[in-house]
Amino acid sequence: MSVLAEGFFETFNIYLSLYTPVKIYSNADVHKLAIYKENKNKSDFIAGFADASQKALVIWGTNLTSTVGVKFTLKQLSMVKLIPYTRDIIIGLLLSDGWLTFASKNTKKNARLGFKQSGAHGGYFWSVFWSLSHYCSSYPMLRIQTRFGKQTTELQFFTRSMPCLTKLHSLFYPNGVKIVPQNIYELLTPIALAHLISSMSIVTPYFHSSMLYKITSMSYKKSK
Repeated sequence: MSVLAEGFFETFNIYLSLYTPVKIYSNADVHKLAIYKENKNKSDFIAGFADASQKALVIWGTNLTSTVGVKFTLKQLSMVKLIPYTRDIIIGLLLSDGWLTFASKNTKKNARLGFKQSGAHGGYFWSVFWSLSHYCSSYPMLRIQTRFGKQTTELQFFTRSMPCLTKLHSLFYPNGVKIVPQNIYELLTPIALAHLISSMSIVTPYFHSSMLYKITSMSYKKSK
């Protein structure tokens, strides 16, 4: 997949020039999501991602299986590393609606990733969860909230707290507030860009161009 992105940041807007469309879902992904909706036995669904009979070539790390419900020691968690594919997904989420936080105020603890989407974006949400479920200890939560007098549903999940995520926290939260890192052009890979676009609710053509898009984010505050 070849994506050429030329952009600059201006307050809350990111302008990106896309010369090749970015595709997130394959037919297999959509099929698996359909199976999940019809199958209440999650263990059977997870097994579909770890079929030993499959001989297809895959991107390194994309076939990691879920570890939901599995307990790890602190030593084991300290050995966890983010593969490039997973790291790119997380960076794309952090540039949009994802966040890194500490489960407690104890600064000795490690950071964890949080991500949520509205029920209307459930298909994309579940695609992200299964891509990161190798790093999660529990399944997503369904939250019902009332905003402006209207009831809405949200899906949310957290990963485990791990040292590898604490390193990203230092990059995106150097002073405790999320920023766009200085080396954004090195971090914004095609996969990160695809997830940045997919997780945003406001993506519009820029100057009526079919090649230039404006992504509006409300995940940041204007610096003083």
